[in-house]
Amino acid sequence: MAWTCGGISEAVELFSVDEKPEIAPQEETGKHLNWQWFVLLPVVMAVLYVLSLGPVIMLVDKGRISGTSSLEAFYHPLERAYRRTIFHKPLGMYLHLWVPRKFDKNGDMK
Repeated sequence: MAWTCGGISEAVELFSVDEKPEIAPQEETGKHLNWQWFVLLPVVMAVLYVLSLGPVIMLVDKGRISGTSSLEAFYHPLERAYRRTIFHKPLGMYLHLWVPRKFDKNGDMK
């Protein structure tokens, strides 16, 4: 409706409460971090840490790398989990896949 000199009633209709102004959507800037990354990244890192134990033990067993104290310190939490928690059997069975000479199929050290 166009503005005319018809009076206040037309002006009120022009700025009616029923009409809502359109708000343009904001563009993604790429700087926004999703909260999922704060959950997903530590979980992925922990899984990769556990899964890396098998190849490392195999390489040490074959003599390709030496079992240095820093390597032992890095994997000490997993060694402790293997020896003292309910993860003994699952970890041992996983390590059996990599070093069957040292771990039996039940996850126990030979």
